[in-house]
Amino acid sequence: MNFKIFVLGIMVFSMLFGCIEPTVDPGNETNITEPAELKKFASMDELKSFLKNNMRERQVYYDAVAMPMMAENAKGASEAADDGGSSDYSTTNVQVEGVDEADFVKTDGAYIYVLSGNKLVILDAYPAVDAKILSETEIEGSANEFFINGDDLVVFVHGYPDAIAYEKEEYGYGYGYGYTGIIHYDISDRTNPEVKEETYVEGNYFDSRMIGRNVYVIVNKNVWYYGEDEDQIAPPVVYRDGENDSGVFPEIYYPDLPAYSYTYSTVLSIDLDNDEQQKKLFLVGDATDMYVSSNNIYLVHDKFPDVPGPMPLVEEVAAKIIMPPEWEYNEETAIHRIAIEEGKIAYEASGSVPGHVLNQFSMDEHDEHFRIATTVGHVARFEGQASSKNNVYVLDSDLEIVGKIEDLAPGEKIYSARFMGGRGYIVTFRKVDPLFVIDLNDPEKPEVLGKLKIPGYSDYLHPYDENHVIGLGKEAIPADDGDFSWYQGVKLSLFDITDVEKPKEISKFDIGERGTESYALHDHKAFLFSKKKNLLVIPILLAEIDEEQYPTGIEPWQHGDYTFQGAYVFNVDTENGFKLKGTVSHVEDEDEYAKSGYYFYSEYDVKRSLFIEDVLYTISDSKVVMNELNTLEQVNEVDLPYEQEDYYWYYE
Repeated sequence: MNFKIFVLGIMVFSMLFGCIEPTVDPGNETNITEPAELKKFASMDELKSFLKNNMRERQVYYDAVAMPMMAENAKGASEAADDGGSSDYSTTNVQVEGVDEADFVKTDGAYIYVLSGNKLVILDAYPAVDAKILSETEIEGSANEFFINGDDLVVFVHGYPDAIAYEKEEYGYGYGYGYTGIIHYDISDRTNPEVKEETYVEGNYFDSRMIGRNVYVIVNKNVWYYGEDEDQIAPPVVYRDGENDSGVFPEIYYPDLPAYSYTYSTVLSIDLDNDEQQKKLFLVGDATDMYVSSNNIYLVHDKFPDVPGPMPLVEEVAAKIIMPPEWEYNEETAIHRIAIEEGKIAYEASGSVPGHVLNQFSMDEHDEHFRIATTVGHVARFEGQASSKNNVYVLDSDLEIVGKIEDLAPGEKIYSARFMGGRGYIVTFRKVDPLFVIDLNDPEKPEVLGKLKIPGYSDYLHPYDENHVIGLGKEAIPADDGDFSWYQGVKLSLFDITDVEKPKEISKFDIGERGTESYALHDHKAFLFSKKKNLLVIPILLAEIDEEQYPTGIEPWQHGDYTFQGAYVFNVDTENGFKLKGTVSHVEDEDEYAKSGYYFYSEYDVKRSLFIEDVLYTISDSKVVMNELNTLEQVNEVDLPYEQEDYYWYYE
């Protein structure tokens, strides 16, 4: 199967509603309320009939609307190990306190756990001067990320259980086959991790969270329905310790709503104390993002536009979209709230808001209300052609809109958002960077309190304290012609929001020229911050321009040459702002930069950093390097057993 077509197919399957049936054990008390009504398929014939009547009849609309739209759009919860480790150590940077997020690097103050290629590597990390590898555990399949919790480690992999290994050769990924493995290790002996239980769910790993001793994971499998072939619409298979745990025909819950395509979602919870599992299967949309509080999972996905009246002809719909660019279609985000409590799962509400969500930080829950920031429309290169607007909505527990702010920053789009208690912070950008301060204390009357316009923008906002926010993004130079700006180097900003009507940028630090990048711009887990230590560490790929090569001046669109990759280490506080302490790099051969052209990657790219007491640990695919935090003097390094994986076997 052509890989590009396969990827396009995956993109398409994110366009529908979904509902989740509750798991309520009558023997256990729970605060989860009764769910909304759902239907359940009784047989494969009933499932086939539903898909035929609700999906294929709208294929004309998909061909005329979906494909043109896509083409246009394309232009902490870990417990410390009781092994003599330190209690002063960093944890994964998460959005919600107490809701851990999986990553490929973790520490518990005594050990560091790293996924290096297809191996789980455990290092005795404290004290740093004696750091060494204790064990290397080979993992079948392609390892993604994991959780640690005391003597338990749960890793998510993409692969095949031994019981069905033949499917890799027989089917490949033609119909979306493939399995997400959830492997639970006992790591009480760090020199010899042992598998406690293996669960394989057919489909692609979407996301996960850990709250207390319960792990929640969502796995999606696309429904490929183009005829009567049952293999294309078969429900996902679940194997638990090598045995088929799916049943003859599993219970599949669904809302009786037509959609342009469908996806199976398996929602699974695992109790780490006894490996008790709760799993349910639903016909749902391929979620685009997820926000999780201590009590709820919020899944969101794009809703396709509703076309009133009879289905129009292909030519009529295509003409409306392609010929008159000002023709507006409905852009909506569907939201589903799933209550969770000690492993129990119950679908409770659904709703929708106009626009599209940027990422998980565009969502938040506070005082039984859900807040979400969206962008409607599109931005354009030249003035007068943009239709974009930005909105903030507040919804109640039934996901009904109770308050809203609409039409913020017309012509721009949201680049970052962060909600902190009764406030929200939104950064939009097109030519300059407005930072909006929003009062959300009254859910029914949210209002903009103030805004700050400065060059550049922030891709990520991180709370420093209740009145200060750190922004990480790009500097920018407004173009002389056109309603846009030229991105430049990476920019750090420290915002003072003490006077909410007049927010200020009290410190700024620019890094490099155009072409400079950071993993932390797009992955918050690469952002290390400690207010207690006045510490900020971010990975940087530095691009610099040799001014001598441009005697007539440097144009804002010119790209620098790569000269460094590693960690930038800062002191940061509200009195002195950002002060660069120094840098740490794993790259030993600087000729790698000269060979890179417009793209640089090395197995020595620093991707994560953490600290244990006064030692900074930086992690690349091939190394863990340890430096004193005060002086950045190197005290040790450990080579990891990294080998480049072959990522192409699954579609050859």
